[in-house]
Amino acid sequence: MELSEKINIFEGDAVEILPTLNDTYDLIFIDAAKRKVSFFLK
Repeated sequence: MELSEKINIFEGDAVEILPTLNDTYDLIFIDAAKRKVSFFLK
């Protein structure tokens, strides 16, 4: 299996995207504003 088949890239506002994800992920990288960190930790 190629790496491109294992990686999903979602571009946009993580506050809007994260609630729509239904799959399980090993890792999610989020480059976010510090004031939104508490939202992502939930």
